[in-house]
Amino acid sequence: MTRRNTEGRVLVELLALLAGSSLLLLLAAHNLLPSAGRRSVDAAARGLCGRFRALAHRAMAEGRELGLLFPRAGDEPLREVSDGDGDGLSRSDVEAGRDSAGPAFNLATDFPGVRVGRPPWPSIPEPPPGGDRLRPSDPVVRFGRSRMATFDGEGHANPGSVFVTDGVSALCAVVVAGPTTRVRTWCYDQQAGSWRRR
Repeated sequence: MTRRNTEGRVLVELLALLAGSSLLLLLAAHNLLPSAGRRSVDAAARGLCGRFRALAHRAMAEGRELGLLFPRAGDEPLREVSDGDGDGLSRSDVEAGRDSAGPAFNLATDFPGVRVGRPPWPSIPEPPPGGDRLRPSDPVVRFGRSRMATFDGEGHANPGSVFVTDGVSALCAVVVAGPTTRVRTWCYDQQAGSWRRR
């Protein structure tokens, strides 16, 4: 075999090896994307859960109502709000400037690719303690018509939940229990078809 034939064969083998390695890397990256999305959504939900808990503690320490306000239309940005006139929080008072509102924020600022919402999946069960099934058309912010989670100075909260997703493969819910002000994070396991506590 001539030197030229040997060099040609080595070049072909090297190209085949590079192509195989590239394919393996692409497959690995494709498999890692869903788990990276789940980690980001999980972290965002836990961060939102922590924000709710901090508001509950501050409300009791300050003896006034505090909350997290979602916009009337759409699901973000969010704002922390506080009772400024002593008669409790209301959306109309926030809009009139009688109750104060902090700066607006979006989850994607701290968690790129994550937003308030649900993936376009078919019907799934409600997170605990709910027993119904959620349809794609059901709201993703579930704090009544006010779309505001509130915590008062006596340790009460209005019950509700908010969903967090990457829009593709991951879904978590932050659930506030009204009488106890307990805040929990649940993430949906699509394979098992059930919610798991975080």
